[in-house]
Amino acid sequence: MKKQWMCLIASLFIAGCKDKTPNTDIDSKFECAIAYASTSFPDMNYPVEFRFTNLSDSSARVLIWHTPFEGWWSKFLLVEQNGKRLDYLGPMAKRSAADEDDYVTFLPKETKATTIDLAQVYEIDVEAPLKITYQNNLVHPDKLEAYCSVNIMSR
Repeated sequence: MKKQWMCLIASLFIAGCKDKTPNTDIDSKFECAIAYASTSFPDMNYPVEFRFTNLSDSSARVLIWHTPFEGWWSKFLLVEQNGKRLDYLGPMAKRSAADEDDYVTFLPKETKATTIDLAQVYEIDVEAPLKITYQNNLVHPDKLEAYCSVNIMSR
């Protein structure tokens, strides 16, 4: 009995130490889509659009770290071309605790999109097909969890 109480007290203590930033719907389901950007971006060599949709009936507040919404501050994509994996050449941010600016809220059924230039952080042949896979490996309860992979043909 004493052991059970100690475990209960320990679990309450651990739960109390977690990040206090609530996610209104941790079990949200997200759909992801990747495409070569249809709009012209004169300052981008290989613009790729990412669209995330909250499929649930509840709002979800998610951390943007390791997502296209943050930009190039980590490796969150698997990019392959001509049968080989391309190296990520961009910055890798060292982080402290997340603050309000590190989160985005998705309303129920809401879609948010962002476009980033793949050529900024990968050495790619802009005329050859690519396979792009979004992979968010961040261990955080409020991460934007979605999976999408697409083969993009040359423009």
